Amino acid sequence: KNADILKSVKIGVEKFCVSAGDDKINRNEAIKRAGITAATLIASPLALRSSVADEKAIFQFKQAPKGTKVVVLGGTGFVGSRVCDTLLKCGVDTVISVSRTGTAPNPKITSVTADLLTDNITTQLKGSNAVISCIGVIGTNDAELEKGNGEANVRAMRQAKDAGVDRFVYVSVASAVPSALENFALKGYFRGKSEAERELSLAFPENSTVVRPSFIYGGDSFNVAPPRVPEGYGSFVKSILSTGLIRSIAGVAPGIMKVTLSPPVAVDMVAAACVSGALGYREGIIDGTDAIDLAAAEIKAN
Repeated sequence: KNADILKSVKIGVEKFCVSAGDDKINRNEAIKRAGITAATLIASPLALRSSVADEKAIFQFKQAPKGTKVVVLGGTGFVGSRVCDTLLKCGVDTVISVSRTGTAPNPKITSVTADLLTDNITTQLKGSNAVISCIGVIGTNDAELEKGNGEANVRAMRQAKDAGVDRFVYVSVASAVPSALENFALKGYFRGKSEAERELSLAFPENSTVVRPSFIYGGDSFNVAPPRVPEGYGSFVKSILSTGLIRSIAGVAPGIMKVTLSPPVAVDMVAAACVSGALGYREGIIDGTDAIDLAAAEIKAN
């Protein structure tokens, strides 16, 4: 697919050169003038598919240094399980999954059962190069939402700091979502996410990454709570909402409509962006689908 895209770009550039009346025009300049950039190619739904089959065909992952240890909080969940798998593909020697619910399906992953609202995992965190928190809860009780998304992560960040962890990556929520919805629903959810981000800036002011996805799709089934759509359906919706016309409409649409028209993001891309942060390729805030897709590409080997 990448080869086909590059062929199309080559043909397009040549046509542009001819139309410009200068067959010696610099091709890089032609690409820029035609509005085609390397970033656009990387982020293209055709160039960087997120399904498992395409990922195996396209991705050659950069390899982590020998002896790397990463702890994934919520490592058996929808996002966390993909993060664990991606870490293994990047050659991380020690991957530890911490969760309340059970054992990670991959025997190469060390599983730890713990509730971060009550348990202390400082011992398990010691010697880790990075911690990735995929902890989050959804529901209707604002107090529980704030505890599950806020307090649990705050406690984890403080324990990671005490354990001497180098980096911390946190999966939050796209900035466009609370600004559109917090006056109507999920107030505790958004307060919790905000508390966690604030604590991260204090505990890890330099070596931290915040990944902010909006609607995440992936897998092979529909789900209501939390809402999920499968890979094929989500990828199709993303391709439609990524068109220039829809993006133009979304850019001037009011809050809720703007979020509705924003392209969703593949769970595999969220996982890859998290790993990119954990391995030191990206730091700071990665907000929204386009930024996440670009960050995910950072762990792709040349």
